[in-house]
Amino acid sequence: MAIVGAGRLAEGIAVRTLAGGHKLRLTDSEQGKAEALAASLAARTGPDAGGAPLEVTVAGTAEAIAGTDVIVLALPYPEGRQVARDQGAALSGMTLVDTCNPVDFSTFDCLLTSPGMSAAEEIAEINPAARVVKAFNTTFAAALMAGQVCGLPVDVFLAGDDPDAKDKVAALVRDGGMRPIDTGPLRRARELEAFQLLHMTLQGPLGLDWSSMIKLLPLLRFRGILIPNGQWRLFPPGPPVPDGAGRLAISPRLRPRSPQPPQAPRVPAPGVPSVIRKTFRTCSGAGRIAAARARAVAAPGTRLRW
Repeated sequence: MAIVGAGRLAEGIAVRTLAGGHKLRLTDSEQGKAEALAASLAARTGPDAGGAPLEVTVAGTAEAIAGTDVIVLALPYPEGRQVARDQGAALSGMTLVDTCNPVDFSTFDCLLTSPGMSAAEEIAEINPAARVVKAFNTTFAAALMAGQVCGLPVDVFLAGDDPDAKDKVAALVRDGGMRPIDTGPLRRARELEAFQLLHMTLQGPLGLDWSSMIKLLPLLRFRGILIPNGQWRLFPPGPPVPDGAGRLAISPRLRPRSPQPPQAPRVPAPGVPSVIRKTFRTCSGAGRIAAARARAVAAPGTRLRW
């Protein structure tokens, strides 16, 4: 795989690519930047860090993309368009991954693309012979380098019109320990770019520090307790674990509960203090919203039926 660009996102994608056992070529228009990234990768995952020898080479753009299976444009908007234009026929039939988000960073209030158009579709219009796939635009570098957030694999949303090209990108994602999610044709990149704009604007208000991820989870029913540090402890222990296909499986020690019919509120025995009557709560859902609701109604240490 070749990565055009050597910034933070390029580093995250490179770490996952190497974790999957793939060869990597790096290139950047800024002198010395690709070399610095290669040195950083060697220090992080190479033999000196106890890892296997890295197959990373640094080259010019034309040399880097020649004969590669997948080319990733880890570039800010609209630099990817320029690469697609400059390389022209060299990209014919190649799988070209656009990662950018055309956000107006002066305001964080809008996208710079025209209505009904995405950055990925602009690249496809400039070079229609390339097989363009939108990917990695909803993932921050910190999550990519870790490969997971809160013990769950990173979801990488894909959009593209060429099934074979999407399959190649999905295979790279899986090899890197992440979960590919096919969202449909390339026009779905419009929603992915808008979604990431929202994701970015929430970093400050929620104190996420650019280390969050967008994750799709099934609804699970389990029993838990909210402990004072704000984390969840499961009863019985055993968190959801990813299966070999990248889907979320359920630990043998944590099985879904069968839906229960609605029950009438229990009337506490006379003389039971109100603080005890309010100890047990029943909640449903397994996401941040459900957790926020639980925290709103339950003091630390409250046992919850989830």
